[in-house]
Amino acid sequence: MFAQNSDCPTALFLCNENTFTVAGGGYSQGSIAESPGCWFGHTDNASHWYTFTCTQSGTFTFSCLPNPSADFDFAMYNITGSSSGTCNLGNMISCNYSIPSGNGTTGIGCANGAGCNATVNLVAGQTYAIIVNRYTTGSTSGFTMSFGGTAQIGIIANYTFTNACLGQSVQFTNSSSTGAGVTYTWNFDDGGISSLQNPSHLYAAAGTYNVQLITSNGSCADTIIHQVTITPGPTVTVNPTPSNICAGQSVALTANGATTYTWSPNYNLTSTTGATVSASPAASSTYTVTGTMNGCNGTATAVIIVGALSTVNSLPATSTICAGDNVTLTANGASTYSWSPSNGLNVSTGNSVIASPAITTTYVLTGTNAAGCDGFDTTIITVNPQPIIVFNPAAPSFCVGGNVLIDASGASTYSWSPSSGLSATNSSSVTASPAITSTYSVLAVDINGCTNTNSVVVTVNPIPSISVNPPTGLICAGASTVLTSSGANSYTWLPAATLSASTGTTVTASPLTTITYSVVGTSASGCSDQITVSIDVIPNPTINILPANPVICGGGSVNIVASGASTYIWSPSTGLNNSTNSAVTASPSATSTYSVLGTAANGCTALSSTIISVNALPTVNINPIVATICVGENVQLSASGAISYLWNPGAALSSNNIFNPIATPVTSTTYTVIGTDANGCTGSVTTDIFVNALPLLSVTPNTSLFCPGASVVLTSGGATIYSWSPSTGLSAINGAIVTATPAASTIYTVTGTDANGCSASTSSALTLDPFPVASFNLNPGDGCEPLLVTFQNTSNNGVTAAWHFGDGTIGIGNSTQHVYYSGTYNVTMIAFNTSGCSDTAFEPAAVTVYPTPTAYFNMDPPAPGNFPYTDNLFNFTNTSTGATTYNWNFGDNTADTSFNTTHSFGEPGEFYVILTATADNGCSDTAQSPLIIIEGEPKPWIPNSFTPNNDGINDVFRIYGIAIATANFRVYDRWGELVFHTKDYSVGWDGNFHGLKSSTDVYVYEAQIEMLSGEKYILKGDVTLIR
Repeated sequence: MFAQNSDCPTALFLCNENTFTVAGGGYSQGSIAESPGCWFGHTDNASHWYTFTCTQSGTFTFSCLPNPSADFDFAMYNITGSSSGTCNLGNMISCNYSIPSGNGTTGIGCANGAGCNATVNLVAGQTYAIIVNRYTTGSTSGFTMSFGGTAQIGIIANYTFTNACLGQSVQFTNSSSTGAGVTYTWNFDDGGISSLQNPSHLYAAAGTYNVQLITSNGSCADTIIHQVTITPGPTVTVNPTPSNICAGQSVALTANGATTYTWSPNYNLTSTTGATVSASPAASSTYTVTGTMNGCNGTATAVIIVGALSTVNSLPATSTICAGDNVTLTANGASTYSWSPSNGLNVSTGNSVIASPAITTTYVLTGTNAAGCDGFDTTIITVNPQPIIVFNPAAPSFCVGGNVLIDASGASTYSWSPSSGLSATNSSSVTASPAITSTYSVLAVDINGCTNTNSVVVTVNPIPSISVNPPTGLICAGASTVLTSSGANSYTWLPAATLSASTGTTVTASPLTTITYSVVGTSASGCSDQITVSIDVIPNPTINILPANPVICGGGSVNIVASGASTYIWSPSTGLNNSTNSAVTASPSATSTYSVLGTAANGCTALSSTIISVNALPTVNINPIVATICVGENVQLSASGAISYLWNPGAALSSNNIFNPIATPVTSTTYTVIGTDANGCTGSVTTDIFVNALPLLSVTPNTSLFCPGASVVLTSGGATIYSWSPSTGLSAINGAIVTATPAASTIYTVTGTDANGCSASTSSALTLDPFPVASFNLNPGDGCEPLLVTFQNTSNNGVTAAWHFGDGTIGIGNSTQHVYYSGTYNVTMIAFNTSGCSDTAFEPAAVTVYPTPTAYFNMDPPAPGNFPYTDNLFNFTNTSTGATTYNWNFGDNTADTSFNTTHSFGEPGEFYVILTATADNGCSDTAQSPLIIIEGEPKPWIPNSFTPNNDGINDVFRIYGIAIATANFRVYDRWGELVFHTKDYSVGWDGNFHGLKSSTDVYVYEAQIEMLSGEKYILKGDVTLIR
């Protein structure tokens, strides 16, 4: 119940636009007599004042429903800026002094009243006052107040947001009431608060949060709570981490736990996206991978530690040793060491090794530091060879009692041992005279300081024992044999006449007949001995060669055969396929003499020879040596210098065995001619015939349509000189570009000649394209706007069309459509043939479009909105234009043809009202209302006071409502005694108990109510009985 507020300064402040009811009663006029201007001097009788502040600008309406019927007046003021405890009523914005007879709605609907505004516009931040006055004297009617329009009063709290991932801020968008003095208090349910209008908030943990917003203007407040969900991001891992690499190396990083991945920083990575990337940082680095799954992110880091390469030293850097010596190598600068090659090293690892290379060697040291990274250095060891000691004589010897001079070489200094029997021990030359065969050793040092030892055996010879080898001999006549003596130092041979020398260890004997030789051998000590040797002489074989002195051509060959011996050796071997067979093939390049040495079975030989004469090859000449022709042409070839000829390849020749064939090659060709002279010898020569391709002649256009009397420019390319035919219709017959103006379809041929003098032809076909004859049809020719008309090109030889629709617009196409609005229009079509020549068709007043009326209406109360089942009378005001008949469809199977109409919906539901407006020309238009929602059965209600004084107003205390199925209604006095009971909700308590009037007092009631829908209510409260 809203208690009476009889004066404006004590008015009830409204915090929202909720409907409220004031029970009937004998209310006062208050202490301040108000008389709004439209009341014509009447003052308030039983007034109720309400004030409110606009929080959102817009339209505003209100209505007052008396219960029961009574005359209510009202007025509305803008009291913005009034002093505290006062109301400045100088700005009245609407007023109404009476309502039609009977029960109805009083409010800004303005049944009467000067200055009444059916709808007022409120401004956010300003304050307004409403007086509702029950004018009927003696009436105790109450009333129900309801509000409408787009303006908001009081406070409404609301906001929107989007759920977020952990680590992302949630942006809250405030859709609450706004205006002067409006404040916002946010509670984010995690201890965080804000007073901003549109705050953002970052949650520290995932979860669900109940976010509260309180919107207040100091007098009114509203609260809204929404649930915000924070989704955790994926748990991203990366392997390996940490990772140790050396400078210049790379490592593969693999991320897990998400769907997509992004890596940063982006330097030294093979990619910045993907689950696996390869990193090659120059220095120790930390990479971050951001994984995304279901729109949320998670991160992980990978630490890559880049170790520096080792700086190692191999000492000494260089060293020189003698073969067989060694040197110690040491390393520093790392933790572990390895050496290569291992040849000549005592070990291959460690910081100290002993090197004994056999040859000059470069050793590579690899040092690995604590980080596992390598460094390198080298040592070069130069190996000088040991001196090689040479003795001269290498095997000295002498007779017993003699001596020998020995020279040593290959070094710088020498030391001999033993010293016995030597003339010296520190000289390169010594005289040795041992009594017996002895071995002497020499220690030699060369200029590099390298040493070596060698020894020489000095042989002490007795009187020599002479021998000759061979002891006997068998030779062929004219041959010789080598006789070698041994056992002494020098030799003398007898008889000397058939010997190569009379002295020496070895002599060559060339006796003509069997003979015996003697040799005296003297040792180094001068001792001598003598021995003889017999040489038997046997006859030589007789060698024959066939054919004798053959003749061949240069470059040819001949088979020659030797006989009369067992084995053969031919010389010279040049030009022979074999030099040891009896039969050989000779291929000399010039006349040559070949000798064959034949050896008989007894080893004796004989020599024979033959002359092979080589005839020169003929010198064949050819003309031309080089020739150039075009494809399809020929050239006369001619050869000389021989007596017969053979040409190759024979293709494209008039003959291949004459001296002067005609060549017609299609590609460049090298021809070879082989000429044969009187000796049967042949020679060859070649000629190159270059074949130039014909020009690749082009003509543009190669085909073309043209209109009668039109010209076509013909352009040819691919050659140097051009000629055209036929000349009819041409601007010129020579040149790359000519203009053709033929009277009929014509094929023009162009012949082009290139820089090589080669020619080709091509053609251009020009086809006469007749002028089009334009015509078209259209459908429909008339109708209501908007009228869609279809146009069709029906021209003869008109392949495309351009349209002028007569309303300032154009179109393209053989078939097209156009929308017309009210009016009469001329239509022009331009038809084009394939060549672009045109003809025009014109149709005056081709299209007539009739105007369409405009359907529109207003409704009161306005939609969209929800309306009570018991309060849904709508007034429809027709504002259509251009129409003469109207049809209203209310969406509930009812209709009306009135210009203006009213309608009430007989049942709950959602409805659209459609107005169809039709003109005399038969054209029509429709207008549709917004959605109208008629609410279902209202909640029953019970007043909080009644006055059983038989004045016909509020005399009975009862249940009010519709669609009530059953009710059980009880009333108790303050002591709990039942004073009234009924199960008929339409029957009420008249204030009597046991036939006596109950006293003025407060009574308690309980009502159990079931609606036709099945919904149940239990209403409890107190009621004041007033007498």
